Amino acid sequence: MNSCGKINFNPMSSSSFALSGVIEPIQSTEVVSSGFLISSAYASINCSNNIYVRLHKISPDGSLISDPVASTRVQGKSYGFESGELPNDIEAQGVGYQLVVTGCEEILYRPVTDVNDRQDITYASTMVGV
Repeated sequence: MNSCGKINFNPMSSSSFALSGVIEPIQSTEVVSSGFLISSAYASINCSNNIYVRLHKISPDGSLISDPVASTRVQGKSYGFESGELPNDIEAQGVGYQLVVTGCEEILYRPVTDVNDRQDITYASTMVGV
């Protein structure tokens, strides 16, 4: 399995991204050296080279509608959706959507809370989003 890399791309640098953030559990391995001893601290999850963030609508009963309304490939550990990729009602119904990360050993989630603020995906957001 591959370990996902460092941030190579900043979705916040382009004003064309309407919904963006970083996926915090995707980190590179840090090597810590202490004298003659070298230890590795693994703070990452194992991922393939094809990590995607998919935007799903939440149905009235609270379940995810299986077909995503938008999908984008993760660059480093960042992602971004352009305005034209998003549903027209997302600003009015932001809470009615959920982000799902696939391509890692774990599936991560985040409910969309505001399209104008970064929507970082973490283990904590996954607990809320399940």
